[in-house]
Order: sequence, then structure tokens, then C-alpha cells
Amino acid sequence: MNKWPLVALVALAACGTEPLETLEDVRTAQAEASALRAEVTLSAYTEADDSRFSRRAHLDWWAADDFTLTVYEDSSDAVAAMYHLAGTSLTRIGADSIRTVSEVDPAGDVIPNYYTGLLIPPMLQDTAWFAALAADSTLVQDGLNFTTHAEYDREAEDYHPETRSVDAWTFDAKTGLPLRFEDGWYRGDLAYGREMTVTWAWTDEAPVAWSEPEWARDPAPERDVVDEEEDWYEATMAALPSGLAPALRGKALDGSDLALSDFAGQITFLDFWYIGCGPCMQALPHLAELQSKFGPRGFNVVGANSHQDAATISRYLSRRDIDLPQLVLDSLPAAWPVRAYPTWFLVGPYGQIIDRGMGFDPEGSVAYLDSLIEVSL
Repeated sequence: MNKWPLVALVALAACGTEPLETLEDVRTAQAEASALRAEVTLSAYTEADDSRFSRRAHLDWWAADDFTLTVYEDSSDAVAAMYHLAGTSLTRIGADSIRTVSEVDPAGDVIPNYYTGLLIPPMLQDTAWFAALAADSTLVQDGLNFTTHAEYDREAEDYHPETRSVDAWTFDAKTGLPLRFEDGWYRGDLAYGREMTVTWAWTDEAPVAWSEPEWARDPAPERDVVDEEEDWYEATMAALPSGLAPALRGKALDGSDLALSDFAGQITFLDFWYIGCGPCMQALPHLAELQSKFGPRGFNVVGANSHQDAATISRYLSRRDIDLPQLVLDSLPAAWPVRAYPTWFLVGPYGQIIDRGMGFDPEGSVAYLDSLIEVSL
């Protein structure tokens, strides 16, 4: 790899004495950028379940098709994963030391993990990025802070007044390099959103040419992804309980003891879900409708959540005016090996499992569940 990164950095620092003022100035300055090094941090907060997560990484960047990203564990300097793009070849080395190589489109989503991919500034890889930003009708500029927000059709049937989405970028006035990205969104219909910030601390150090670490092993065996997904679904479904429902005990939202057997004598729809699972949250209003429609005929919807505590679950449901009993679990019992969410079971009055399934589709699932419960009562 024959590069002269230090010279390029000096050239970048000297590419103009006047502060940058416009988006075009930033684009022009970045077009001259090469051989860059940065420490990157990502932090995100979700208020609905009071959860936080983060990423830390080191970026050595030469060109849109040539970079190295080293991602570290949240609470240590241990390497979680390393990515190296050379042309169209992406090498990934995980914490398990297994090395995999795949062909990718350098102008596309190179890194398959969404949040890890955010650690690479998109405008460094996509030459059309600035044009797209400039064409956004909601773009507002304040110095070198550029903000866009989503516009919604207030007449649309699914419009919710609390729904919002705002992105904000801050660029360095000397180099044009991105310093900060803020992404905030909220779906009013789900009472769920996230605030996320990515920062880049660029340094004057020259990037170090990629060299594969000694602890990396050979590539993992190639697998047929389609077959693997089909096998995963079939294996997951096969592992779920059938016949008589195993015992399931936890706490109700008020702290009292609650068990699946407390609903014996009636038909129970047991829904394994958690806050943060899009299909789970999407299904809740319809499950509440099922309870209202079929409840008088001996039917109950019971949620089962092993991800959040009772106070968090109660607060979230109350915001959406949903009142369904919940089994709050410390962990999933071995007899209930749920691996995907939502996973549901329709349990008969004598504890027999009538049917079971995974996922929720606003169109197909609604009709199927209505008819399933109707014929089971």
C-alpha cells in the first residue's frame, strides 16, 4: 500500500485560511481530504425503556473504498470487531478472531450493522451526499450547523401529531470535516423514539496502513444465507413448547404474584414482547382490541416481558392507553425458549397450546388472529 498520508494531512490543513461558510465550501474542502484519522463515539438514549447503548471506534481513512475501522467494547479497550475495506473487498475480524471476507459496494451500506456503519461519515463515501442534503426542502443552516426535519402529511390516515424526525450535522470551519451528527426521532403512534449522537475527533496523526492482527483466524466457512434463515425459523418454531403449556410464573405490574395458570378455564393469548421491538409495539393496540372484543366470552390477552421492569412497562402502556395484564419475568424459563419477538401462544382453557407463531403483520396477522380466536371460543 503506497501512500503519503502525512503530506496529505498537511495539505488539508493548509487548503485555505478563510473560514468555511457554506455547504458548497464544506463539500469543496472535503473533496481535497485524504489520509484521515479519528476517534469516533456513538451514544444513544431511548426514554421509553430508559436504555442506553454506545459504540467507540478508531477510524483510519484514505479514500471512499479504502479505510480501516476498529470497534471497541463499550466498557473496555478490547476489540469487538475490525473492518477493512480495500476496493470492493470488506474484511471483518470479530472478537472471536474469525476473519470473513465479502464483496461489497463501496458507495452503499458497506458495514452490515446499522449502528456500526454510522461511525463512517457518509459524505466521505457517497459523492452525491452533499447534493442530497442541499436539495432537502427542510434544510436550515446556522453557521456550519445543518439541520433537516421530516415533513408529514397532516391529512394522512396514519398521521400522529407527536411524530417527528430531526437530523443535524456540524462541520469544522477549517477542514470541512464532520464533527457531530445528531439524530432524533419519535413515533407518536408507538410512543417510542431515540436520541443519538455521533462525534468524530480528528487528529493530525497519519493513518497506519492496514495489517491483519496475529490473532485473526482463517475465514469462517461460507454458508448459504437463505438456507440458514429457513433453518433458523424452522428450528426456532420446533423448539417452542407444544401440547400442554409449561408453567410460567412472574409478577404482575402491581408487584403481586401472577402465573399463566391463573387464567385457567379461559382461552389466553400469551404474548412475549418488549419495548423496543417494533412489531411488538405495533401489535399492542390490536391485542387490546381483541381483549375488548372477545373478553366477555372468556378470552384474555396476557403479555410476558423479560426485558423491562414493571415500572417501565406500566409507564409505557399507560402512555398508549393500553390496559392488559403483564407477566414480568426476571428471565425466560428454559421451557419457554423464545428467540424472536413477538412470539405468541394461544392457550386453551385446559392449558393446551392451540396455536403459536412469531411476528406481527398489520394486515395478515390481524385477520388471522381474529379468525383463530373466533373459532377457538
